[in-house]
Amino acid sequence: MKKILLALSLGASLFAGSIEVNEPYVKITPPNAKNSAIFMSIKNNSNEDVKLIDAKCDFAQSTEIHTHIHEDGMMKMIRIQDATIPANSSLELKPKSYHVMLMGIKDSVKEDTKLNLELSFSNGEKLKLKDIPAKAVVPMHH
Repeated sequence: MKKILLALSLGASLFAGSIEVNEPYVKITPPNAKNSAIFMSIKNNSNEDVKLIDAKCDFAQSTEIHTHIHEDGMMKMIRIQDATIPANSSLELKPKSYHVMLMGIKDSVKEDTKLNLELSFSNGEKLKLKDIPAKAVVPMHH
């Protein structure tokens, strides 16, 4: 319990057993957008690989784990069953890579939007993230 209280007081990170989440944010959307995404860094402090296996958010009709692949010269977003966080390492959920996809969002995501998200991991741990802030995502250029 002390770990969770400490993490909440720090604001930017949250711990659950061996999993640590840092700097989660949800992508600000244009008006009437149907989808958004949540990004963060997930750190695995254990000596075994752990998989992110599920995500739930009550702000969307459906919440899925996604990544991007290159196929036929095009970048495509695809749903995946899980995302591995290597032992004693981190996985970055970021634009054009792994992310939590929110589909059928209840409203546009604005600067003052705050979301809650529950993450489930293959080692049985669950992490509840509260009041995830919204942030504009600047398009990346090559």
